[in-house]
Amino acid sequence: MSDESVRLQYIEADIKPHEVAQKARVIAQILAYNASASPDFLSRFTLGQLQSYLDHLTLASGPRGNSPWIRRGDVPAVAAYRTTA
Repeated sequence: MSDESVRLQYIEADIKPHEVAQKARVIAQILAYNASASPDFLSRFTLGQLQSYLDHLTLASGPRGNSPWIRRGDVPAVAAYRTTA
């Protein structure tokens, strides 16, 4: 996905041009780690979410045991699903 196509997607969303360029760079970096991800799919996420995913991919690509993954405080450690039936 080119910077121009990302830029065109966000004209209506009132996102600043530098944010669009930054998001396109992060998406390109993610695709370097995960080629099976679609640029269109990734473009649905916020820059913060994409950066968090890129941080995870970067850490996971290195040797095990050297750097711990530290859960951000805004994400619960345990998630549960309760049916309504």
